[in-house]
Amino acid sequence: NLPPAPSFVRRGSDQFVLFAGRLESYKGVHVLIESLKYLSLTTKIKIVGVGPDEARLKAMVGKDTRVEFCGFVPGKELWKMMGKAAVVVVPSIWNEPYGLVALEAMCQGTPIIVAKSGGLPEIVAPRQARDGNDELPGIIVPAGDAKALARAISTVVDSAGRAEAMGNAAFHRAREIGNPQEHLVKMMNVYSSCG
Repeated sequence: NLPPAPSFVRRGSDQFVLFAGRLESYKGVHVLIESLKYLSLTTKIKIVGVGPDEARLKAMVGKDTRVEFCGFVPGKELWKMMGKAAVVVVPSIWNEPYGLVALEAMCQGTPIIVAKSGGLPEIVAPRQARDGNDELPGIIVPAGDAKALARAISTVVDSAGRAEAMGNAAFHRAREIGNPQEHLVKMMNVYSSCG
């Protein structure tokens, strides 16, 4: 029996969407910013990170006060932010091999929204689970689709019950895929099956 996920109570005026990562074009932060035109005027976004695209992204945002650029945030403080976020978004437009930020957010019991690129969908759920009835820890959206990203953000932000179920599923999925012992056993089984 797994312990319950951390309490998922992220409502009210302090609620925010979080991006954490390098500010480079392939990370898809521009897609998150483009999604603003489809989001409620009360939706706030915090962007954590630095990188060569920072000035361009700030210019895209302009005077929109819904977006806050937080710069570099050290590990423990970033984990706290992830735990307080309504949702963590990983909008990569390249084939992200493994979204560590997504796993870290899930460890906090925070729902995630990931782009359908590289290994990100597998973090949300293995292929065989995506058509089931169980709540998934996140939502997978087409890479580069700002409108789909906005719909996914609204789904999480506007439904406390769904967000809580996703947060709980995220916490348990993180324990499932982030356990080094279980990973080692699975790897050894793969090697053993090779002959």
